[in-house]
Amino acid sequence: MNYFFFAGLEDDSKNKDFKIISLPKVLDEFVHSRLVHYLSIDIESYEMIILQELIGTGKFANENITFCQIDAELHNPKQGGQHELAANINRIKWIIDFLDETSPYIPVFTVSYLPAHKVTFVNVENSECEKAFKIKSYLEK
Repeated sequence: MNYFFFAGLEDDSKNKDFKIISLPKVLDEFVHSRLVHYLSIDIESYEMIILQELIGTGKFANENITFCQIDAELHNPKQGGQHELAANINRIKWIIDFLDETSPYIPVFTVSYLPAHKVTFVNVENSECEKAFKIKSYLEK
């Protein structure tokens, strides 16, 4: 198991050099909200593992963590340098699962560049996201 990925899901004090705390705890203690307007994520394919936790029965979905807009840099699995948990992800299945009917996210922008593909997802179901960004007004045109 990768220490850094799982440390983001749970509090951890195993490392003596620095303390890693979970995303829910960071949001609760410092942001005082589990609604975040914007997330930019680029962690060498771990974004695919973490983003799955935002939908369906994922850990962050169950803890009511919501992002209104997500800019994700999705890495090419053939580029190398990825942990085996990320290297074996079927990218097509991942995107289909992430955009499943239970997901509140839809892609609205994409740009490809080596060695990654940048995708912007927006949350079209959360009323606070709609209030802040009026996302549906762009989709109706």
